[in-house]
Amino acid sequence: MIKYHLTALALKGFSCCEPAPSLYRGLGNWLGARKRATGKVPSYYFERVERNVAMCLKYGPLRADDLVLELGTGWVHWEALTLRLFFDFQAVLYDVWENRQLSALKSFVRQLEARFDQKGFLEGCDFDRARSLIRKIEGVSTFDDLYGMLGFRYVLDRGGLMECLPRDAFQVAISAAVMEHIPAATAPQFVSNVASLLVEVGPRNPQHQYSRSSL
Repeated sequence: MIKYHLTALALKGFSCCEPAPSLYRGLGNWLGARKRATGKVPSYYFERVERNVAMCLKYGPLRADDLVLELGTGWVHWEALTLRLFFDFQAVLYDVWENRQLSALKSFVRQLEARFDQKGFLEGCDFDRARSLIRKIEGVSTFDDLYGMLGFRYVLDRGGLMECLPRDAFQVAISAAVMEHIPAATAPQFVSNVASLLVEVGPRNPQHQYSRSSL
């Protein structure tokens, strides 16, 4: 309880003036980056990979000309990045804050690779393809190199309502742990804008095997 109150007081202090929130976020990201680069990935991150892959297979695998939108892409672009290990597509990574951490991203995908040998984890997927991409990810030195290799584009927009993005353009919009950060006053507009970004298409024929394609 004492720790909770001390944390609450610290957060209140960081909201006392306009530069303080940016200072708080910068300090938190600096400390957090070191922890994420060397620590263990939370187990629910791997559960999200299984869930996202299962959903894509259920409604039809992503294709090379599909455009995926990840909302609130955070430190490591986890949703789009892990799907990209198994499917070919292009993606827009949309966020309102600069939180990217390349060392943490590499650590997270290495720990995901270590799960490939576990029985029942992403059963039936093309792990050779995923491992090949992970080796390439480990070799990049900048996010621009990563995006060029994967066909991703990073968009930073403090407005948060995706008004800079093309309508009727995205096959999938995917997000995790973002809705709780959206102000209640703008939530209806946020949801409406997401819907306007999506292409209206019929169902695809689901496949039960990951496609193998050139990297």
